[in-house]
Amino acid sequence: MMKPKLVIINRAVPGSGKTTALKTIEVALKEEELDISRDFAVHSTDTFFMVGEKYIFDIEKLNDYHRQNEINFEHSLKSGISVVVCDNTNILPWQCEVYTNLARKYNYKIAFLNIEPKSLDEHIETQKVTPENPSAHQVPEEVLQRNIEEWRIYNDLFQNGRRVSINPLRHKHFVWDNENLCRVDTGIMARHFDCDYLISLPSWWDKIELQKELRSVIRDQIPWRFDCVIHTCDKTDAMLLVWGFTTFLADRHIVLYSKDMSDGFINSIKKEFACSTDVETCRVDHFDIESIEKIMREKVRCSQNSALHLSGGSKVMFLAGQNVARDLRLRTFVVDTYNFHLLSLNDCKPVKKIASLSKVNDFLAINTYGLRIIADTNVKDIEKRKELNCKLFNHCREVIKITQKIQQKIDNEGYDKVQNKSFKESVGELSIEYNQTTLEIRITKDSTYLINDDPVNCLSYILGGWFEEYIYLELISLLESGYIYDLQINAKLNTDGVDYQEFDIIFTDGYRLFVIECKSGGVRTKSVEKLANIKQRYGGINAICVIVTPFGQNSVVDMKVKENGLYLVQGNHCRYIKEIIQGHIYQ
Repeated sequence: MMKPKLVIINRAVPGSGKTTALKTIEVALKEEELDISRDFAVHSTDTFFMVGEKYIFDIEKLNDYHRQNEINFEHSLKSGISVVVCDNTNILPWQCEVYTNLARKYNYKIAFLNIEPKSLDEHIETQKVTPENPSAHQVPEEVLQRNIEEWRIYNDLFQNGRRVSINPLRHKHFVWDNENLCRVDTGIMARHFDCDYLISLPSWWDKIELQKELRSVIRDQIPWRFDCVIHTCDKTDAMLLVWGFTTFLADRHIVLYSKDMSDGFINSIKKEFACSTDVETCRVDHFDIESIEKIMREKVRCSQNSALHLSGGSKVMFLAGQNVARDLRLRTFVVDTYNFHLLSLNDCKPVKKIASLSKVNDFLAINTYGLRIIADTNVKDIEKRKELNCKLFNHCREVIKITQKIQQKIDNEGYDKVQNKSFKESVGELSIEYNQTTLEIRITKDSTYLINDDPVNCLSYILGGWFEEYIYLELISLLESGYIYDLQINAKLNTDGVDYQEFDIIFTDGYRLFVIECKSGGVRTKSVEKLANIKQRYGGINAICVIVTPFGQNSVVDMKVKENGLYLVQGNHCRYIKEIIQGHIYQ
């Protein structure tokens, strides 16, 4: 029988019955014919505080013990143990993020065992040391009360098939301060829990019901466990190969790729997305159907349960795969890149949602041989300027006229000279005063704003940075609602310490990379061509590139945008970008 690859994250307030739950999990795994002596591992930081039968907590050792638990957890994943449990409290997303990230790294699915808290008095009672319970943890009442409250607050952040809003006032992201021995609010919003299966239990949960839920999760995985999956690909469809690696659970992946592809392309994808799985690569003549069929037959000869993933590669490779599948009665699949489903070619039906990627860097690494973004923008400063950005947007015509005057100075005198001098400009109710490290903006007589920064940032802000910040702050509502992930502003693609490419705004919806180019004034055809080049070089399949501007543009720009498969958004920016994500607006 094929084995699942499953990480179980226990999420429960101390005293909820996690120990009993672990025993119940063991029973369910035995019923599914899994050998729990070899295919089941439990990792809990609490075990390091056990001295004999007593639990002796030492907060100074907490961080070190957490780190050791993470190391042991990763070792189990590396070893290919079928079901691995993280048995910490895991109340908040940041507390279990390292474990869910490791699960993704080693191609495991994630199930949360989410147990509703009891009353505070009941939890207090469970923490008392008694002859019957000598290992009780004696968690203080105030900690239990906070755990119960936070369990309910952060329980909102399980998506479970629906869009769930993140409330920045309620849902916070913390880090551990090892010097002061406490958690610290980073000022950043919390993230959603990364979860494939959610097993929610009431406080009075039933063992039989838990066993039933676990068996359902395990049986859902079994059809997607293969001895071997063969993928066909060429250099134009890196995302298809990544989706194949992350969606299929296989002991061995075999990649057939055309002779005109470089090894670096395949190796970078293997390193990022299939580091824990046996991956074999094989160059083929993508026009020679007989040799391709021969290779496919040889590769699956010793496998009892194989599949063909034929989304990529040439038409000849696709036809060869179909011929082999028909003769050997193998299952064949392709990716529906519009609906993001895996389609079975055996019955032409969608059978599984493809695995999503929630990090911008994942998409860029796929298309740049591993380059990553350096994010060094101070988001807190941007949030402080929200009121100013909104007022500048409401006076954008005056801002543009001032920008044109400054740009004229730059054209006549050079950027460096203008940057190092002081000047004033005003149009209507708006005036600005620039003094290298200080930018004073006056909007009507009663509204004055002061920005203190280096000359580059001060000048960049009034030349268009304010509009980028305005759009970024507008899009935060989509981030909070779960429509987009990893929203970044002024993100720089970095290689060897040198900024290689800068993106005004960039994010993902889990399946596509979105690049937003912000133009506070007119849009030139040169800007359109630049964004089209970014889409081609960095976006990959289904990338969405959008130019946003406060104003309408001429027909030449509109035509160039359409020719290059881009979007142009003028006004109501957040609403239209949301509709683009949902597929309600087409190019």
